[in-house]
Amino acid sequence: VGDPDRWLGLQVGVISFSTSSSGFWNRGGVDMHLHRRLGGGWALAAGWESALHWGGTDRDSGSSRYVVGSRAFHLAVPGADPLQTVVSLGVGDGRFQSEADFVADRRGVGVFGSAAVRLAPPLTGIAEWTGQDLTLAASMTPFRDHGLAITAGVSDLTGRAGDGARLIFGMSHLMDLRSP
Repeated sequence: VGDPDRWLGLQVGVISFSTSSSGFWNRGGVDMHLHRRLGGGWALAAGWESALHWGGTDRDSGSSRYVVGSRAFHLAVPGADPLQTVVSLGVGDGRFQSEADFVADRRGVGVFGSAAVRLAPPLTGIAEWTGQDLTLAASMTPFRDHGLAITAGVSDLTGRAGDGARLIFGMSHLMDLRSP
C-alpha cells in the first residue's frame, strides 16, 4: 500500500506459524514493513515482525524490529549477461541478535545481511545471515506478471541457532494496492 518511489510503501504479511500437523492458521502473526526507494538502486526500510499475533504464542523468535538498507545492481559476469543482484545490510533486535543474547533475554541489537542473485528469469539464489545463523535458499516466480513467489531452502547451516539445519518453505503473493 502506498507509493515507495514518491512517499512510503507499506507491506503487511499475514503468516501461519503452525504446520499441517497442528493445523494451519491455529497460530499466526502479522508483520509490517515500511519502505522507501531512493533511486540509483538504493532503498531503506523499517519493519516489525510479529507486531500482532494469535494462538497463545508468537513465533519462537519473538517480536523483532529492524532497519535495513538495500542496493540493487547488475553483477558483471565475464562472457554472460549481467546478473540482477540485491544486497541488504541492517540491524535489529529479537531474532537478529546472537543466539546467546536472545536465549539470555538480553535486550540489544544484532547485524544481519543478505544477497540475492537472479540466476535465470524465474529463479533467484539467496544467502542470508540473520544475526544467528546462515540460510541458503532458492526462490521461483513461476508466472511473470502474477506476483507469486515460492521459496525453499535450508536454515541454520552453521548450527549456531541451536536447532540444527532444517528445511524451510514459503509462498507469498504480492498485491500492489496502489491506484492506477
